[in-house]
Amino acid sequence: ERGRRTPEGILDFYRSTQSWVFDLLWFAYLQAEGYEFPASVVAAQYLRDRHVPPGAHLDFGSGVGVTSQLFAALGYETHLGDVSTSLLDFTRFRLDRRGQFPTYLDLAAHDLEADRYDVVTAIDTLAHVPDVPEAARRLYTTLRPGGWLFANVDVRAPGPASAWHLHSDAGRVALELQRVGFRRRGVLDGL
Repeated sequence: ERGRRTPEGILDFYRSTQSWVFDLLWFAYLQAEGYEFPASVVAAQYLRDRHVPPGAHLDFGSGVGVTSQLFAALGYETHLGDVSTSLLDFTRFRLDRRGQFPTYLDLAAHDLEADRYDVVTAIDTLAHVPDVPEAARRLYTTLRPGGWLFANVDVRAPGPASAWHLHSDAGRVALELQRVGFRRRGVLDGL
């Protein structure tokens, strides 16, 4: 109901919306059952196939923490970063109950440390970022030299049912990633 045409309005939307918890958990279930593309699993398997040792991992736009849980189980030191404090609070509740205690980062309130992470996942996240050039710069800076970024962009035509999808051209988002220095090491279907 509130305006989402400004960066402030979008941030307010993500920081106050709680119903996304159910949608994100449902989507994780659909991935686990083979009805949706399991992007997190594909990213992890890609690294394992190339014998990339576990290191520091940032889950940029972590949602309910599904990707972070997977990377932690594979031996990564994982940090969950999101602008949605309601999602971070829920995820903390969910993971604390399982005896998992990763680091949580409110991306609206904290800068990312330079040269901190070996792997960054931005899965189903960049479509919701109003300032892609700034996000690309932050992601590039936080990766260690030789680090890996796994990202996809779920683009959709503008409309009432896709108001939270801010970009309708994945190529423009990819161009912004390339402008800051990212280069493709390979293209995975769906990621």
